[in-house]
Parts: sequence; C-alpha cells; structure tokens
Amino acid sequence: MHINFSNLIYEIIEKVYHSCKKSREIKLITTGKLKNFTIFIDEKLKQNIFINLFSSAIKFSLDAKRITIELSSEKKYTVISITDFGIGISKLELKIIFNPFTRGKSVDLIQGMGLVYLL
Repeated sequence: MHINFSNLIYEIIEKVYHSCKKSREIKLITTGKLKNFTIFIDEKLKQNIFINLFSSAIKFSLDAKRITIELSSEKKYTVISITDFGIGISKLELKIIFNPFTRGKSVDLIQGMGLVYLL
C-alpha cells in the first residue's frame, strides 16, 4: 500500500504520545521534501514497526523528558533516526542488537522481547 510517510509518522507519534500518558515530549524533525513523500509499506505491519521503535525509545529513557525522531533522505533511501537519552547499549552488544528478540544485559527489569522487526 502506498501512503504519505509524514502522515503515517505523525499518526503514530500521536498514538505513542497518548499511550505514554503524555509523559515525554516527542520531537519530530523532518526535511521539507519528505512532507509529500509516499512509501510502499505493508498495511498490517506499518503501525507495529514504528510503534515498537518509538515506544522502546521512551521505555528505555526512564529519566529523560524527550525523544527525538528525525526523518531525512539520502539518495534513494529514507532515513529514520531515533535519539533517546536512556540506558544505552554496551559496545560488546552492538554486534548482536539486530538479531531478532535480542535484549541487552542493561535492561534490568524493563519488560520486552527485544527488537522484533528488522527494517
């Protein structure tokens, strides 16, 4: 399904913002040319993918008041950068973080299954 990328991201930010009881600011930075940009994405997975990413940024930023989502494009790719101010990932674990369902050792008692969707 082809959809407007900015509209999708705004919609998901609203859902995540309300689900976290408005406890965190979600700052969106986007370039002008992405405002009317369409992407082809699976209808069923589109929300799950981004809700998982944005919610995880909030969940693991316990003491932070904000996360930042930046949308940009490089050549033929759309780039989504999410900056949180949370517990971080150790250098040793960086090599394995994109293995499905991998969780870092620093998560302590924070519930979750790890990154489920690979983009």
